[in-house]
Amino acid sequence: MQYCLAETISWAVMTIKAECFANLVLKLVLAAAVYCIWTERNQRIFKNIYVDAVAKQKQISLTYESTCVLYPYCLQMRIMV
Repeated sequence: MQYCLAETISWAVMTIKAECFANLVLKLVLAAAVYCIWTERNQRIFKNIYVDAVAKQKQISLTYESTCVLYPYCLQMRIMV
């Protein structure tokens, strides 16, 4: 079954409302994936650079991990992640 990005974001907005830890992790993973897909799209369109799926998956993982590391600092400074 295929899902489009708009459907996934719509589902997340409607479903992930409680501020428990599991929902926070899910929000961060979704945000990291959307960001990496968006940067991949821009690289393909504007720079004609293509990255394979394994490398993109690693980039999503690194983006998520760095967000998790910075999250406590952002909360302390009241910065939105």
